[in-house]
Amino acid sequence: MIEKIKQIKNLEELQKLYSDTFGKNGSMTSRLKKMKDLSESERAELNKEKETLQAAFKKHQEEIENEKLMSELASDKIDATRSSEPEEPGRIHPLTRALKEMSAAFQSMGYRL
Repeated sequence: MIEKIKQIKNLEELQKLYSDTFGKNGSMTSRLKKMKDLSESERAELNKEKETLQAAFKKHQEEIENEKLMSELASDKIDATRSSEPEEPGRIHPLTRALKEMSAAFQSMGYRL
């Protein structure tokens, strides 16, 4: 099963295989449902197999995502001519502006803050 996981090249196929394995009617799910009939050592072995498969799925998913990200980054181009400054600078809120104007008006009349 691990070799089958490693051969998959995209996330959709990996998700389908995961669902076929661990989904509601999956092969591993049906085996886990029968776990109560197994001996202690068989349960431990089955649980270890489940954890190994889940780790393999997760690892391969991360590898596929990293490959996809790296290919996207390789195809992206950086525009060095573009300014690093924001295109539209922020503005002062109208209430703040009105408060400053009123404060300036009262200070010009001799009041202090």
